[in-house]
Amino acid sequence: MTVGWAVNFLIMAVLTQLTGGCGDVQPISGDVLPMGVKGDVPPISIVDTSLKESLVLFGLFKLTHRQKAVLSLTLRFNGKISASSMAKVAKEEFNIPLSSFWFALRDLRRLKLVEFGDGNPIRLTLAGKTVAEALKGVAWWERG
Repeated sequence: MTVGWAVNFLIMAVLTQLTGGCGDVQPISGDVLPMGVKGDVPPISIVDTSLKESLVLFGLFKLTHRQKAVLSLTLRFNGKISASSMAKVAKEEFNIPLSSFWFALRDLRRLKLVEFGDGNPIRLTLAGKTVAEALKGVAWWERG
């Protein structure tokens, strides 16, 4: 499932709101951040409430069950364990095959919801934390 267009749309909506227009901002291509001159992502705390709701709805309705499981595990172990250790937990708790875990995790990184690598523990971004916290209390896994 390709969701790049949806991420582009959400980011462009945020930029339009913050800057009054998109200017020379380039669309997302791979892992490149198209966020203005400094290359910084605007903090989600300054984004309009309706855009936060859109981000949460995107997470609830467009992420796969496996991506939601990985995001939920990342919320529980945020900054405490490596991605490799989390892969084992995902296998035990959700019966997610290791290769599927890595595909889901890479997709979440492309969507800028998680950060990992270079020996650092897996962490949620602010956007990832927003979506992961919205998943708490929602019976998303049983619906699959």
